[in-house]
Amino acid sequence: MLYALKLFVSVATELAQVLPESLDNLEFGAKTQLWDRRVTLNLTAYRTDITGFQTTVTNGTIGVVRGYLANADVRIEGFEGELSLRPIDRFSAYSNFAYNGGTFRRFPDAPPPPGSAGITAATVNLPANCIGTLAGFNDISGARSPGISKCSLAWGCELNLPVGEGEAHLGADASYRSPFSSNATPSPFFVVDAYSIANLRAGYRKGSNLNVFAWEKKYSPRNISNFCRTSREIMDWLLAN
Repeated sequence: MLYALKLFVSVATELAQVLPESLDNLEFGAKTQLWDRRVTLNLTAYRTDITGFQTTVTNGTIGVVRGYLANADVRIEGFEGELSLRPIDRFSAYSNFAYNGGTFRRFPDAPPPPGSAGITAATVNLPANCIGTLAGFNDISGARSPGISKCSLAWGCELNLPVGEGEAHLGADASYRSPFSSNATPSPFFVVDAYSIANLRAGYRKGSNLNVFAWEKKYSPRNISNFCRTSREIMDWLLAN
């Protein structure tokens, strides 16, 4: 018996084309020191436009490649402030603040979120966040970039007192990060809630040879689990909740 089989396969070759990437960055700010360097204040505002953004997305915990993003236009903009105080030699404090606005200015053929893999335009009752210009892809133009919180804060202080030939020290540090998306394509299942970290420490040090201390660190909430990153530093994120 003899069989003849002929297959016709349509390949979307336009999706395999990676456009060249270009980056324009604008940044300005001020660095100041006041009152005999006891107060330091730094302010920075910035805007970064990336045309043809491309990066490999990997799971930083187990080293698995999750995908490749390309041909997207991205804008990252915001401002940052840093304040440090040292009113006396034995007390210091600091505070940092950052506002970041990151969006995909154009990304019409983004991959669907993992929870929507396999869905096409022909799917019955297609979820609103899965409707794209190409079947099985999403148009996320205007959506927030992953791994970027609108607001982040950090603050802390330390007090030390002379004890014998060394000094005892007591310090506290804390940080806060507002919610952000942990996936390139927005999905309610991949939003990491706001969280904070607080650290309290106390100890004794003598010169540069001895430093003994105890510390306690508290996470809120406690369910921070997995850290993923791209090959570009502007998009790092956690998988949590």
